[in-house]
Amino acid sequence: MLRFFKNQDLRSVGSALSVSDDAAQKRVSRALDKLRDLLSQRGITTSAAALSVVLSANAVQAAPVGLAVTISTAAALTGTTVATSASTATVTATKAIAMTTLQKTLVTATVAVLAGAGIYQARQASTFRIQAEALRQQQTPLTEQITQLTHARDDASLQIASLREENERLNRNTAELLKLRGELTQLKSDSQKLTKLKALMARDQTLSGATSWKDRVNRLKQRLEQTPEARIPELQLVTEKDWLNAAKGDLETDADYRRALSTLRNTGENKVAVMLKKALAKYMQSNNQQFPIDLGQLQPYFASPVDDAILQRWQIASAATIKSLGMGGDVIITQKAPVDDVFDTRYGIGPNGYGSTDFLSRGVAPTLDPVYEAFRAAHNQQWPDDVSQLQPYVTTPDQQTALEKLILKNSVGN
Repeated sequence: MLRFFKNQDLRSVGSALSVSDDAAQKRVSRALDKLRDLLSQRGITTSAAALSVVLSANAVQAAPVGLAVTISTAAALTGTTVATSASTATVTATKAIAMTTLQKTLVTATVAVLAGAGIYQARQASTFRIQAEALRQQQTPLTEQITQLTHARDDASLQIASLREENERLNRNTAELLKLRGELTQLKSDSQKLTKLKALMARDQTLSGATSWKDRVNRLKQRLEQTPEARIPELQLVTEKDWLNAAKGDLETDADYRRALSTLRNTGENKVAVMLKKALAKYMQSNNQQFPIDLGQLQPYFASPVDDAILQRWQIASAATIKSLGMGGDVIITQKAPVDDVFDTRYGIGPNGYGSTDFLSRGVAPTLDPVYEAFRAAHNQQWPDDVSQLQPYVTTPDQQTALEKLILKNSVGN
């Protein structure tokens, strides 16, 4: 009553009750709880805090005016009744009338009190209903907020579940990634091992190839020792590299050895041809462009002396001997004869430089010309794709020998 109907603070309430502020607070709180329970029994649900706010705003109100008047009249009449009881017996009739009037008055007063109380209670009930409606209206936004918060909580729960699934997926992916990294590391290791193995194999193959190549060189040297007729003085100019180049092919058949020894001779003869070309140019420059009549005249013009045995294999011949080279002038320098007329190369050195051809083509051309003509006549003037196609058109032993040499030369690569 002091707190809400007198609108006093807790310190004043505590002072009036001779208790502390905390004790006064507790008593007010318990009173609010009891009032909340009573309202709850009548269907009004609210909190103690909300009830405190409503009471503070609406409790201090004046009681109905009629109620106070009625209660005062009833009290006055009650006092009159006591006084009348002490009157003398002489006014008996008056007493009876008075008593009857008093009773009527008391009934009337009681009805008035009850009516006032009913009106007061009805007004209070109306007030409570208005306040309850206000509380319900206040609760509506709260309910909406609670609903929104519930939805937000549900959304957050879904997001958390989604994040958990994503986290589990990432964990699985991480595990798979680690596995793949392990496999990649293993593959790199295997690749490095394979590379090393290939390098070892390549080295072994290189060593094996080098050993085989060196063996072919040794066998070629042995063959040269066994066939001294294949040796020429120019071989003193070849190097070990030239031997390796000559032996780079197969050495299985007699034709293979003939081809390899011819390559070796051609290398030495080519070096002599280069020296002859340079010496010839110097000689002609010093002798009014005259061609020497003897190869010995070129000795002073070599960068270093040339073995006479080498010059003995060369001669000054008519340019018509190998006219196809076109070295200029009427004469040229060339070998006197081949060692192997199938595989050896013929060189020609003239005023315009030097060139080479083969002995076989020049040697067999006149012999095989009729054979070629017969083939072309039978094939609409087309040349053969392979010299073996000429075989049906050979008519003499010389043609047969020349064709066999040509077939042999074409069967072995240079």
